[in-house]
Amino acid sequence: MKKKFFIFFLLLCSYAFSKDLIFETHKTNKGFNSKELYHYLDSIGKRGNWMHYDPNGIQEEFLLPFKNSKSIWVLKEIENTFLMAVLDGDKKAEKLRVFRVQNISTSPVDLQMHPVLNAEKIFFDYKPIDENSYEHRDDSRLKIKVFPDRIRFIYENPDATTLFYPQNFSKKSNAEKQGLVLQFLDFFEYEYSLMLRSFIQSTRSIFNWQPWHWYMKSWIKDSKISSQELFAIFESEKNPDFYRIFYKVMKNGEKVQFLSNGSGYYLMEIILPK
Repeated sequence: MKKKFFIFFLLLCSYAFSKDLIFETHKTNKGFNSKELYHYLDSIGKRGNWMHYDPNGIQEEFLLPFKNSKSIWVLKEIENTFLMAVLDGDKKAEKLRVFRVQNISTSPVDLQMHPVLNAEKIFFDYKPIDENSYEHRDDSRLKIKVFPDRIRFIYENPDATTLFYPQNFSKKSNAEKQGLVLQFLDFFEYEYSLMLRSFIQSTRSIFNWQPWHWYMKSWIKDSKISSQELFAIFESEKNPDFYRIFYKVMKNGEKVQFLSNGSGYYLMEIILPK
């Protein structure tokens, strides 16, 4: 009985998604090459941020009918809808379909690290430099260092528009203070998105969250730097070496933090319990 219900459920899901199908194309012989594939994704997503589904992450309900597909990508649209691209097939023929998903409804769950970290899986897009260091295969500015108590992701991209620490903050008017804080928050919002693409989306199977969860307010609530924190930093008149723009203690005691020096040097650290 349970098996029949599950099959019926999958059929219902497939039917529901067929109504939201907005694009489909096939390729015989050797399937799609990467240039062709990303041409389709870029043209449909208008060069938005496609996020690769992590098969070891949270299995959201809308993905169940497709979880055995060859590849899945998700993109959040401006209208708060989502596009989902699904690649199926084998070496002889492939099919690419794109669906519009009205809502990703999984309720927030605690952030966790996977209990077993396999370097060959999580650093798939990186080449080893030495026993404890890795460099991204397509971007040498992106590196990973593994220590006994932490994993450190490093991205160096010197920025011509460096943030300047505000001088004499306490003497400024309330309007000037608010304006400076908002300016920094906007800048850190951009940097946070950049770090997600660099760190979270270049690895697999570290965390249980899917890449898009890191963008959703209900999942990252109270984890990003606040206006109150910035006020305190500026009023101290001490320019920090790094701003901690994201910080979260995970369910089993591990910590993850995103750091920026405001000049194009970014860190993501996963700190392990002692």
